[in-house]
Amino acid sequence: MIQTKQKIKFIYFDVGGVVILDYSKTNKWNEMLADLGIPEEIKPKLNLLFDEHENKICVGEDINIFIQEARQKLGLSFQSNYDMTRDFVNRFEVNKPISKLIRKLKKDFMLGLLTNQYPGMLSMIIEKGLMPKVDWDVIIDSSLEKIRKPDPEIYLLAENKVKADPKSILFVDNKQSLLEPARKRGWQVFEYDPSNPEISTTRLQRFIYNQK
Repeated sequence: MIQTKQKIKFIYFDVGGVVILDYSKTNKWNEMLADLGIPEEIKPKLNLLFDEHENKICVGEDINIFIQEARQKLGLSFQSNYDMTRDFVNRFEVNKPISKLIRKLKKDFMLGLLTNQYPGMLSMIIEKGLMPKVDWDVIIDSSLEKIRKPDPEIYLLAENKVKADPKSILFVDNKQSLLEPARKRGWQVFEYDPSNPEISTTRLQRFIYNQK
């Protein structure tokens, strides 16, 4: 974390691993594979295949293309109506500490989302009631914009949407690799730890309000 004397005017949040508790720093992926009945010897190959597709899924590729390849290349069977995106979302959880903080922050700052998402996932997350009920000033969803973090273009897009001094923008993400491009643009950054949301949220609150 780097603190500066520049006053914060706009705060961008990542969604998964920050605003909500997704699979970050959990065993939920392995639990999902176990629930799907994926044999242990197939899991490494399935993980590699998913890694090949995830970047493309985040910029709009249908996740069912991955499912089809898993059937064809690995001989796996899924129920005909299996919705992997919904399966992910059904395992996500509310981040109560940060939801409370975000509602407080909305009174003092403009807030936005800067998030890598699968097609339709953000809508599902909202419909499931996992997000704090605030009016976001800007929402940048990689699956709609067709660019994803850490592509520098998505940070430039986010900056242009805000129309503020880059030094007055704070970005909260749970991955250092996704914070670094923002830091290079002069933004303030905070690395959030989803494995301990209570402590991390307290630190974030101090980080923000100590600069006001």
